[in-house]
Amino acid sequence: MGTPSTRAKAKWNRNHYDQLKVVIPKGSREVIKEMAISRNMSVSEYIRYLISQDAERTGKEEVKEILTL
Repeated sequence: MGTPSTRAKAKWNRNHYDQLKVVIPKGSREVIKEMAISRNMSVSEYIRYLISQDAERTGKEEVKEILTL
């Protein structure tokens, strides 16, 4: 079940974050991870960065603001 600290952190994360499952072709994970590392980002940060760049290009500034943690 986990320690009280782990349970508290998991509860906080459930209340403050949404999770999104992305399905990609086999072998793509490492390529994406390497691309993120090359920018000194985690994969999550890298995906949010790419979405915010697309939002900027398409004039959806409100999306860019939402993705900022």
